Amino acid sequence: MIWTAWKSGKGFSANQSFGFKVSVADRDKYFHRSNDKAFIELPVKEGFRTIECTTDKDSFWNSTCRELINREVGAWFLQNQFIPWANRKPVKFQVKWLGENRFRVLSTINE
Repeated sequence: MIWTAWKSGKGFSANQSFGFKVSVADRDKYFHRSNDKAFIELPVKEGFRTIECTTDKDSFWNSTCRELINREVGAWFLQNQFIPWANRKPVKFQVKWLGENRFRVLSTINE
């Protein structure tokens, strides 16, 4: 599946929130309202670091938002030089579903 980098607001600043935007199709296939959290494995030098994002919010389940937000995502974006991205050209990521509410970010996708 493909997730897109997301940020709150315009421009880039230390006060923004960052996360991954999930497509409606992937959300409906891989996420369930009964699970209030998603666990995302981010690749790091030592293997993977697992972060937790809440899905127990109306904005995740509506037709426009669908973001998985966590402060550590922004730090990971910065460490890997994914931010700032060009205007309207956020980074895209190949993500693997590991089962239940667990996901692993595998790589970036060049367009």
